[in-house]
Amino acid sequence: MSNYLAVATVTLVLKNLLSEVLKKANARADVTTLPPNSPASSLPNPGANLFLYQVTPNATLRNMDLPTMRSSDKLVQRSRIILDLNYLISFYGDAAKFEPDLMLGLVVRTLHERAILNQKLISQVIKALPAADPLSKSNLADEPELVRITPVGLSLEELSKLWSVFFQTAYSLSVAYQVSPIQIESE
Repeated sequence: MSNYLAVATVTLVLKNLLSEVLKKANARADVTTLPPNSPASSLPNPGANLFLYQVTPNATLRNMDLPTMRSSDKLVQRSRIILDLNYLISFYGDAAKFEPDLMLGLVVRTLHERAILNQKLISQVIKALPAADPLSKSNLADEPELVRITPVGLSLEELSKLWSVFFQTAYSLSVAYQVSPIQIESE
């Protein structure tokens, strides 16, 4: 099972994966992890922004999180919470040059081709971190359950509601993805 660093590790792995892909197409492109209502000057141009907008309990696995004990009060399984992470990926750049559209195409192709965050990819990202970085102690790569990336089809109404939360923020070309299951075990 994963430790409490799992959510941040997933965001970092996705950010690194998308950065690598976008930089191959446009060396100036970058990926940030800011709220969509951050000042426009802090967002890359061109670029993408990966924003974790919702965390929910995983409906399928939610009942598998109970601690299990033997009659001798010996703990057999620790309690854990199993989560679904919902990300909004927004694209920025020169619309006249179709930069947001091009980046969207690269990102959806990449996330379709690599619909699983496998242990090798997660390990590479964690090992590249300096030892002083808190995420270097993440054990998400040891998780036996595969972490899947699935596109989320938001209706126009859902998308409008999501963007209306960010007061006075102009809509940007966006797609939503769910990453799950993320299991966090108690200590």
